[in-house]
Amino acid sequence: MIQAIKYNLANLTNFSGRDARSTFWWYVLFIVIAQFVVGLLASIPLITAGVGTAMDAAQSGADQATMQAEMMASMAGAMDTAIWVGVAAEIAVVLLLLASFVRRLHDSGNSGYWAAIPVVTQLAGVYGEITMVDRAKELMVISADPSRMDEMQALQAEMMAAPLTWIPYIGLIVIIVFGVMKTEHGANNYGEPPAV
Repeated sequence: MIQAIKYNLANLTNFSGRDARSTFWWYVLFIVIAQFVVGLLASIPLITAGVGTAMDAAQSGADQATMQAEMMASMAGAMDTAIWVGVAAEIAVVLLLLASFVRRLHDSGNSGYWAAIPVVTQLAGVYGEITMVDRAKELMVISADPSRMDEMQALQAEMMAAPLTWIPYIGLIVIIVFGVMKTEHGANNYGEPPAV
């Protein structure tokens, strides 16, 4: 596992040659774990803002509804940071995975141009996240008011139905399908079988 991670990190700009399935998937696991940790760390300011506001409201004697509304408004304000860190992490994942996926495509005898599908779909998803920042903040504020439950559910449905929220899954399916393809035995158009 460590060898696969080191190999891929050392070959971030190497789009030639071939990578075995195990080399590719250990590296993908590493990237997924790293992205999870970054997302967790990015959520700390969001949680801290909400809890701090709730504590201040509780100390000032606010009722539960007021406290919850203030907490959600505070979290909505801190959501920008979390979303932008998430966007940066997604772009980093695309860049970290690109050369490895191209080499994996080569190993199964496929053109590296297939990697354009996940790149385009992930970037479309990133664009979708950026365009929905204000809607996500609005959802946080609305969710604090029980009388606006119908409005909240309508906004959630609208956000989930937006094509840019599900288009990235097409790219993930492409990665999974090509990532599990068998290695071509012997040399192919892209070189000798992978040593790693």
